Amino acid sequence: CRASDHGIVYIPYVEATDEDVEKLRKILELQEFYTQKHDADNIKNFDTDFHAEMYLCTKSQNLYFTLEPLHKKGIKYRKASVVRTNNAEQSYEEHKAIFEAIAAGDPEAAEAAALTHIKNARDRLFKEEDNQNGIDDSTENN
Repeated sequence: CRASDHGIVYIPYVEATDEDVEKLRKILELQEFYTQKHDADNIKNFDTDFHAEMYLCTKSQNLYFTLEPLHKKGIKYRKASVVRTNNAEQSYEEHKAIFEAIAAGDPEAAEAAALTHIKNARDRLFKEEDNQNGIDDSTENN
């Protein structure tokens, strides 16, 4: 295994077993179902499950117990973010791209998809946090 320059992104795709891939497939199917139903609670739940399973794929308890609490810390903002249908759909499509690369055994594509998801999720969460804090990002500072 090797970690990328970006952190642990690369590891789960090298370590994922057929059983891991099947668990991710089932979670992703449920995420898609609830995204189509616009069910924010279940979208959030299966988003959390997808990430937890990804962390478990690393086969590293240290990484799991480091990343899982960080992911849970953002639940408030993720739930508010997924209420916006396009955010939920974007996240699902990003998870799907990660999954497809893992299932195909393509760690480079999985890493690229994961990095795209991390960047986009970060941007969505910061925007949601700004929305909840009443910050208007539509104006420019001169």
